[in-house]
Amino acid sequence: MIAISPADVHSLKGAADKSELVSLLSDLIAIESVNPLIPHGGSGEAEVIRYIAGYFERLKVPFRLEEVFPGRNNLIALLEGETRHGICFESHTDTVSAENMTIEPFNPLLRDGRLYGRGACDDKGSLACMMVAVKLLKQNNLRPATDMYFVAAIDEEDNYRGVATLLENGLKVSAAVAGEPTGMNVGCACKGTLRFDMVAKGKAGHSSRPHEGRNAIVDMANVVAALQRELPRRFEANRHPLLGTATFSVGRIQGGTLVNIIPDECRIQIDRRTLPGDDFEIVREEMLAVVRTLQANDPALNVTVEPAWVTDYPMDTPTDATVVQTAAVACETILGHSNVYGVAFGCDASKFARIGVDAIVMGPGDIQKAHSADEFIPVDELAPASEVYAELALRYKPY
Repeated sequence: MIAISPADVHSLKGAADKSELVSLLSDLIAIESVNPLIPHGGSGEAEVIRYIAGYFERLKVPFRLEEVFPGRNNLIALLEGETRHGICFESHTDTVSAENMTIEPFNPLLRDGRLYGRGACDDKGSLACMMVAVKLLKQNNLRPATDMYFVAAIDEEDNYRGVATLLENGLKVSAAVAGEPTGMNVGCACKGTLRFDMVAKGKAGHSSRPHEGRNAIVDMANVVAALQRELPRRFEANRHPLLGTATFSVGRIQGGTLVNIIPDECRIQIDRRTLPGDDFEIVREEMLAVVRTLQANDPALNVTVEPAWVTDYPMDTPTDATVVQTAAVACETILGHSNVYGVAFGCDASKFARIGVDAIVMGPGDIQKAHSADEFIPVDELAPASEVYAELALRYKPY
């Protein structure tokens, strides 16, 4: 743990205004920014980016826009620090769909210490807190220890093209903080995600004579049962100290055409959460090993694993990395406690880690409320989160 000396302790505790943050976050929630590429997609991020641009214009903080898709831009702001090593504070501006919500998604409601609305927790809470962290430093004439970049990125909820474009275009930093709801715990490890299809091939026939066909749905049901039986045991043998075990879930199944036709194909879609060191070939082979066990008693079983259509890499930033330890110190300074842990979900942080940047995940709110029907964030978490971000920017010295 990095030692805290009295000379290093800044006076940011209590500097953020909760009412200001509630107002800012309410404005952000009221701007519908549902990712247009997901089911029940919306308007996209253009209006929320325009709002953020106005915020930094008023602060006289320099920023630039970076096109990712036509009409969909990242925003990158910069506060110059004592060195050029750089630390990036990044949050995404898109949200998931507002379908089936039990509250008004874009009419923010403050009730019982909670602010409700789509994006309140994922990810506009972190977004607002990072914006105010920049303001705290700017208005108090506090210079970060190294260049502080604030990035409002698009497309996290679909295919991460916002952060991918940011890094492809050459942003150079030594550390990154992805704002996601962690209750301001310091997430230094996260699981990756692989999504892919498994396909069973059978033989069509008339339902009155099922023995003359081969039912692909039945074959796939046997495969799924074997996967449910075998994989957890294999996962248990490879437990990560912060992340636990890998997981898999069958999320969709499709097969058959008419009830009176024996189905000749059945397709399932699998969500596989990976640990550091896993890749698609390892995952593919573990699936096929289970299939081969079944084929030993049924050689005609025909099941294949198709290429992954989502690949999101795991992250495993060392717990003694400077950004991890400095974030813990910032939390101790502002909150009076800290916790370094691993998160089960994926986010933009792993894209930084993939190119060698020490990255963490940290933000206000609870991941259990992300994407939920009554999404909310406790407003008492907002001001301390802003202060932690600002404190981290002041303290982070990667040398």
